[in-house]
Amino acid sequence: MAVVSSIIFIKYFYNKYFKDKGKKRLFSYSFIAGFLSIITTIVLIMLFSLILITENQFLAIIIKAFIYTAIIPEILKLVYFYIILYKNNNFKNITDGIILSIILSLSFLCLENLLYSAGDIGTAIIRMITALPGHLLWSGILGYFIALSKIKVNKLKVVYGIIPAVIYHGLYNFLLFTGSNKIINNAYLKYLVIPLLIISFLHFIYLIKKEDLSIAKIRRIKI
Repeated sequence: MAVVSSIIFIKYFYNKYFKDKGKKRLFSYSFIAGFLSIITTIVLIMLFSLILITENQFLAIIIKAFIYTAIIPEILKLVYFYIILYKNNNFKNITDGIILSIILSLSFLCLENLLYSAGDIGTAIIRMITALPGHLLWSGILGYFIALSKIKVNKLKVVYGIIPAVIYHGLYNFLLFTGSNKIINNAYLKYLVIPLLIISFLHFIYLIKKEDLSIAKIRRIKI
């Protein structure tokens, strides 16, 4: 179910934004980048799990929530975006950066949803309701600053995207993991993902409105 919802969004963005040949190639590249990101993430998690070993349940959740399922995947998404998409001539503006980052993330999410929710309808429904919009928002924020770093010719701009993406993603995982952990036994924590998603949404909308104001200002100057 969660996988189907991801595919529906991918199809929507494809039909709306990827109409000419150059853009369609970018779509394929971003999808491949997402697939490579999660494959590499799985490999790195397997390697790190041999090193980061602890019997402390709370510390184990922190490692899983922030390192395994936030820092590693978000950084790898960024790395593959730079390797495969960043220098492409069809990647020209803020909208391109946001949409390409979202497609990359949705590609990543398709396989991730299979791993998390195979055979578990309850988990699939929760991830469809919360993880899908979360990934759309966090990847949109990251994509905005990736595009800004290219337009402004300042790669340090991407720091303003990767940090919130990691924090939002890590907190989301932490709240779900602690809320469902039988030892910690605090089921109410998982409901805090709702205000976290609202904050993520407001952050993303702020960036979009900021970009609209910048475009309007440029148009007034030209007139």
